[in-house]
Parts: sequence; structure tokens; C-alpha cells
Amino acid sequence: MSGDRGRPLLGLALVGLILLTGACGGEERPAEVDLPTSTASSSEPGSTPEGDRPDRPATTPEPSPPPRNGQKVQDTDSAAYSLRLPEQEPARSVAESLLAYLDARLQAYNSVEVDLAALARTATGDPINQVQRYVAELSERGNRTVGDVWLDAPADAVRVRGKQATVREACLRNASVDVDAGGVAVESAPSAYRLSATLTKVAADAWLVTEFSVEPSTDC
Repeated sequence: MSGDRGRPLLGLALVGLILLTGACGGEERPAEVDLPTSTASSSEPGSTPEGDRPDRPATTPEPSPPPRNGQKVQDTDSAAYSLRLPEQEPARSVAESLLAYLDARLQAYNSVEVDLAALARTATGDPINQVQRYVAELSERGNRTVGDVWLDAPADAVRVRGKQATVREACLRNASVDVDAGGVAVESAPSAYRLSATLTKVAADAWLVTEFSVEPSTDC
């Protein structure tokens, strides 16, 4: 994950990972890599994507490392899943709203199309701008994003004060990668990110992401 996708997921701290582009050289054929498939749709603020999609796998796919640069990737959709979320309110609703934003963000990168209505149900301001910028970059390069991410945000990562909430030092496990028109990975994306976000309460149990950043991590 790179650029405004990674930090904005980077632009998965907000402007970019260096995109490690590349294709297989010579006559060597790229190795086939399978990613967990899933179908995603937009979610309302404060709701978890898993609960809104009856067509998603009954069992959440296990996190796996992303394909490496130059590897052939099976064509797949993208989705955001949860590993750990707080059990108590209002922290639970905060984390679920963040998960909904991650899902809407990945859908934009996967389809290389910005659904402003879906994004506006999960975020406002710069987090939406991040998505718009990275979708423009993907479109210009003829690439798209495939693969899933998993949010690991335990109770101690979420702080709520009135109508403001912060998520600090949460972990985002990553199996997503940018691919070219032929389905070949054009980057070696990190397998995890440290995630930080700020959210504002806009209705009962409904929160919008107002700040978002991620940094590559090797210890989460």
C-alpha cells in the first residue's frame, strides 16, 4: 500500500510511501499469488462493514502478507475486517466507524473510482481528500488496489472525550497491494501499519473520521 492510499491507507505519515514499481524481467514468469476474496459496499457512520454485507465470507479471512513486487496476483476485491475492537461503548462505535472508513477507502482504490456519498458517511475533510488524490494517481498509472486489511484496535488504543475521539497506536494488518492492468504487483507493500485517527461524533453512535495517518510498522 502506498502513496495517498496508505497514509491516506498512507498519503496506509500522510503523503506517501515510495512506490516500488516493477515487473518481471526477462522470460521468467511471475509467481501466482492468491489473496482472500471479498465483496465490499459503503457503510453508515458507526456501523461495521462486516455486519452490512451478507455476501461476505461467513468466516473472516486470516491476515496474510501482501504479494511482493512483480508477483502475479489473483484478481480480487478489497475489504476491511476487524481483528480486535473495544467491547464497551462509546469506544466500540468509534472503532467501527473507523473500520467503515477503511472499507470505503479500499473500495475506492479497488474500483479506481471515488464514491463521495459513501466516503461522506464515514469521514470529512482531509481523509476524503487523501482518497481522491490516491485514486487520481492510480488512474494515471493504470493501476488498482487488490487485497484486504485488518484493523486491530483494542480498548487501550481508543480514547473518547465528549464528541471527540482518538485512535492511537492501533495496528493495521495489510494484505493489499497495487497491481497493473495485467494483475502484477507493482510494489512491495508493508505487511502492517501503525494507525492514528481522530473522529468527531455527529449522531448517536455515529462518528466521522476527521484525521487519518498510517506509518509502516514491523512490530504490530
